[in-house]
Amino acid sequence: MQTISFENVADQWLTLKKMQVKPSTFVKYQTIWEVRLKPSFGQYQLVEISEEAVMTFFLDQMEKTSGSLLQTMCYLLKAMLGYARHKYGQPTISFNYIKLPPAKMRTSTLSHDEEVRLDEYCFSHCNDTSIGILLGLYGGLRIGEICGLKWADIDLEEGLIYVQRTIQRISDTSSTKKTQVVILDPKTPSSQRIVPLTDFMNQFLKKYQASQTDVVADHFLLSGSDVPLEPRTLQYRYHRICKKLDIQLTFHGLRHSFATRCIEQQIDPKSLSEMLGHADVTTTLKRYVHSSLSFKKEQMAKIKSAVLFAE
Repeated sequence: MQTISFENVADQWLTLKKMQVKPSTFVKYQTIWEVRLKPSFGQYQLVEISEEAVMTFFLDQMEKTSGSLLQTMCYLLKAMLGYARHKYGQPTISFNYIKLPPAKMRTSTLSHDEEVRLDEYCFSHCNDTSIGILLGLYGGLRIGEICGLKWADIDLEEGLIYVQRTIQRISDTSSTKKTQVVILDPKTPSSQRIVPLTDFMNQFLKKYQASQTDVVADHFLLSGSDVPLEPRTLQYRYHRICKKLDIQLTFHGLRHSFATRCIEQQIDPKSLSEMLGHADVTTTLKRYVHSSLSFKKEQMAKIKSAVLFAE
């Protein structure tokens, strides 16, 4: 077997992967390699990587690393070693004995009272920030998708939103700048979608449009120019409003809240899955839908005893 450092193997794998994944995903992989994996495996020759070394590494990491990050680290190391097996004849290293904790799903949603407070604030402030927040809460759009909307993507006659791009700030590996804002295709092919507007959101968008001095089809909805509003700017404004309203919820929690309310109001899960941009309905039900305790009680109240309530 050819003598080669594992760092060299990792660099080769990352170079190939860069052509296969979105820039933001590549930056994530590269960062995890540099910060998490390279300090422990970068100094090894490929032949020195063993199952014992891999097992020891993850046993140590499990005590101080989140489940989600552990899962990604495991994927990267396994993929890099798989590449080494095919190209350099590296013996197979089994990961079967590594049992990682599952990634924790975010479960927070707005309570009814919080939703009322946020509604009252946003609908009484017809501006770009309110529009952005309400599209998350009543459209289930991701923050990058909201910032990526142009006026041309909004059909107020038919009451439709066309999700065609997303805005992200990612690490810039090609210049001296630390990060850069990029305009990308949506997260996955299924994320490029058409989302119907509720009647009240359609009317509020018409009101917002009427308040603008110059509406250009190719300009971004929230910024009113050909330069998009940054997601972190919208996030900052959202958290400032939440602090004022005594609400503790991430911006992505608006998407959770939307999905949960839709299920509680018996909206078809398949339709909801498509509106959220998921490839299948299982992802929707598993990741985003969190019924409130009161809703669960209502559902349980529908169950009747065959004996006690027999006619």
